[in-house]
Amino acid sequence: MEGVFLSSLLPLLKQRLEGTVCRGVGMTSSSTMALDFREGWLHLDASPGNPGLWWSSKASVIPAESPSWEHHLSGAPLESVSQQGNDRVLEIRFRQRTAYD
Repeated sequence: MEGVFLSSLLPLLKQRLEGTVCRGVGMTSSSTMALDFREGWLHLDASPGNPGLWWSSKASVIPAESPSWEHHLSGAPLESVSQQGNDRVLEIRFRQRTAYD
């Protein structure tokens, strides 16, 4: 996904996600993590040749390989979604709930 395209999605992501709570985390493939929010799932694909993101109303997920993702993100309020310039990196910030988050 190109940075300019990602910047066009940023207002929609902010509107849909900021202030909501992540209800759960799972993997939809070996390179795609899905975050469960009240209105649906945000899929974050980190495939080296074809990274991307998309939204869906349902997801068939398996637990993440690292249980720390579920532990730290499940129940965490999403504070902000941002992008540095036109970089291809999406930054998602969650509110810290414990000293270890």
